Amino acid sequence: MHGQLVEQICKLNLEVINDQTGLDQKIISYLLKKKVNPLTLDLKITVDSDALCELDNFRALFKASLIVFFEKCTNSTLIERWHELASNRSADSQLAEAYLILTAHMLGIAYTGNFHVNQLKNGIIPLSKKNYWNLLKFPFIHLHAELATVLILIGKLTQQPKLVNQGYLAAKWHFNSLGSDFLPFKGFFSNYQFCNYPNLVSRQASFLYLAALAMEDPEMAYVAKAHFSYLLNQSDNKLKETPLDILLLMRWTDFLFPQQLTPIEPTLEAKMECKNLPLIGVRSTEMDIITTLSGCNSSMGSLRFGDIEIAAFGPQVGELGDGKFFGSIAQKPSSESFEVYEDGRHSCIKGLVGLPLNNPEVGHLKSWQHPAGWLEVKFLYQKKQLDIHIKPIEPPDSLYFVFYIIADQCLIKGQKKFLNNSLDQFQGPASNIAFLDKSKLITIEPSAGCSDMKIIPLEGESSFWGANYLVAYPLKNNFTAFDWKVTSSFR
Repeated sequence: MHGQLVEQICKLNLEVINDQTGLDQKIISYLLKKKVNPLTLDLKITVDSDALCELDNFRALFKASLIVFFEKCTNSTLIERWHELASNRSADSQLAEAYLILTAHMLGIAYTGNFHVNQLKNGIIPLSKKNYWNLLKFPFIHLHAELATVLILIGKLTQQPKLVNQGYLAAKWHFNSLGSDFLPFKGFFSNYQFCNYPNLVSRQASFLYLAALAMEDPEMAYVAKAHFSYLLNQSDNKLKETPLDILLLMRWTDFLFPQQLTPIEPTLEAKMECKNLPLIGVRSTEMDIITTLSGCNSSMGSLRFGDIEIAAFGPQVGELGDGKFFGSIAQKPSSESFEVYEDGRHSCIKGLVGLPLNNPEVGHLKSWQHPAGWLEVKFLYQKKQLDIHIKPIEPPDSLYFVFYIIADQCLIKGQKKFLNNSLDQFQGPASNIAFLDKSKLITIEPSAGCSDMKIIPLEGESSFWGANYLVAYPLKNNFTAFDWKVTSSFR
């Protein structure tokens, strides 16, 4: 199934870049078994202090090195680029360090750096060693899967079973954070920079497939297969955006692990929780819900009922739709910063989170040191209901609580109906809203503290988690409680 996916994406890209001579064109040519001369591979890198730019450099080096590795040849230009990246890399990023070790092995460079992987008991591997970058403190699905993938590859190539096992433990954490359809939640540890859902699924699919083969886990193989099935049902335009290093990785996985597994469907537990991380959730036939108080400019949760989804929700500072200032900022994924308990009917998680500072003089990745304000947050959930309680503390002038929603229709109680792809907007008094498809609906019921609301149509493509509705409630008053009840039902 993954082989079919690789071939389909390659053919889609070949039509676009067939006349180019860059690295991506060579990768497509290689994957389609066309003639490639890796000796002509050149690699330009950008020297930048930004952690994400550094990772892009390492990804490009990995792609080029993998072709050289496949062709069993050497390339002096790539070796030079490796030394250039090694001399300029950040000492804080575990992912950059892992890429450095992996590409050294692939290029035949003698490098014996002291590589000790910091991993939590629940399987999470912090991408940051010294917490210089807020974004790298937390297990964002895209980056966390990438790091664990590289660990498994290093462990396999260098015969270090411990690294393979660490990557597999990280895969188990991903496995335990899925919805009942065995797919990741759209807004769970995925901020505006990584909200392209097909790309996130493809990254996690390749990772789970690798982990399943490395540890001969048929249940994880089943979940990987569910990911591949989802991708094969996507439109050509969405598949074209799949990162090419993922396609190379799938091909390499088959080379490293030629054995076959018969997938076995797993049974997922109804409740989700995570030690050392403020996270709770539930899987049920009524609604899948996951919420967290950790993150950096990221959603506080996600829920879905069939094809209707609240893909992401959380605070928004400043202009609506500006992803840099959406979401909460948690200081650290520590049990000291939150409380989880049962109150009889509900499971509950509560804590205090920061708001991103809308100030161009403070980089948003470092905005925890200068929060714009605070929110007291409490989530209570049961099988078909999520209660959200928010209390702003010293909030900025412009603050909203927003929901990014995927649905066919939006119906405002006593007002009007909005259809998917409509250009209509709404601004008026807050009231109950229902989001519908042919047989199901999700209702958002605001409390009396919510006086106004806005509904803005979105494109529903690769941005904003694929949402086609944005619902925003102004949070105007300090120390005033705002509440929303989210419920699911059949029509």
